[in-house]
Amino acid sequence: MSSRHLFLTALTTVLLLAGCGGSAPAPASTEAPEPPAPASSTPIETTNLPADFPADIPLYEGCKVEAVSALPDSGTYVLQGRTPDVMEKVEVSMRQAVEAQGWKLHITTATPIPDMASMNFDKADRMLNITLFRDDKGTSINLTTGPRQTAARPK
Repeated sequence: MSSRHLFLTALTTVLLLAGCGGSAPAPASTEAPEPPAPASSTPIETTNLPADFPADIPLYEGCKVEAVSALPDSGTYVLQGRTPDVMEKVEVSMRQAVEAQGWKLHITTATPIPDMASMNFDKADRMLNITLFRDDKGTSINLTTGPRQTAARPK
């Protein structure tokens, strides 16, 4: 056998033995492993209302839901929808329907933008924000609801 062939055989044998578990196990880490993210940090995105969407938040009749994002364990939901109805009709109807469910109007924003309206409601420890946008196809409806953040609001 030539010395070159013997060298290659020896090298191959050493490499195979090194790769076959001949090494000592890695020392245990002293750091605790990162815990998995809680389920509430995993957003759900859909065009259907989640089963646990708050029943006391009425949707505008005839609203086509385009997207819903949710953090279910936190009670936070963002809904985007659309209706061919004019913004003023949607605003009056939604305000009445929401107040009929026990929500209290906290702020209504008369914006200098004529194609937008915003209403903020409170109920117990939750908040609901409704923002409407007028466009050439009717009205875009954006709802955001979740826990009220009292620290950001003066009393």
